[in-house]
Amino acid sequence: MKFTKMHGCGNDYVYVNLFEEKIADPAKVSIAVSDRHFGIGSDGLIRIASQAAFNASHFTHLPILAAFCSPRPMPTWNPE
Repeated sequence: MKFTKMHGCGNDYVYVNLFEEKIADPAKVSIAVSDRHFGIGSDGLIRIASQAAFNASHFTHLPILAAFCSPRPMPTWNPE
């Protein structure tokens, strides 16, 4: 699975571009990538699904589908 890990302000997330990758069970993948001892190590998984509306879903390490905490607009995803 190709991914990008980004961090800032004490948080880090694994981003997966669903234009190129498929994730059958995002909750299970979120647990695996979030493990800091045996996985990538992150606060959660963010799946980028639609460039037109910037459709992204955020799974925490718990694993639950979580809401984004910022009321500000999300940045545009440009994989190029």
